[in-house]
Amino acid sequence: MRLFPELAIQKATVALNNINLITKDKQLYDLRKKAEIDYNWGLQAAKREGREEGREEGTEIGESAGRKKEIVKTIHFCQSILAVPQTPLAELDMFGVDDLDKIATDLQSQVRGRAT
Repeated sequence: MRLFPELAIQKATVALNNINLITKDKQLYDLRKKAEIDYNWGLQAAKREGREEGREEGTEIGESAGRKKEIVKTIHFCQSILAVPQTPLAELDMFGVDDLDKIATDLQSQVRGRAT
């Protein structure tokens, strides 16, 4: 301002400074808006991923429960053929699929051994 004391140049300098401030404010606004959009996008992506994992886990649990029911039916069927008391469902529910499968296989072997 001291170098160019003319009124027109001083007004132009003030106007340029104001434009510069507006531009910086606009840049900050744009950066905040972009950060907000990025955050929301990441949040939506995380929700989609969580839902997909939940569906997969639910499917696995459902398949396991269905398999478990079938094995329990086999165990009870074999026990009825062998004329032994049926193991209560509450007791069989304590076992995992692999353990139940082993019990069913053993009972099936006993049924086959009885048939020969």
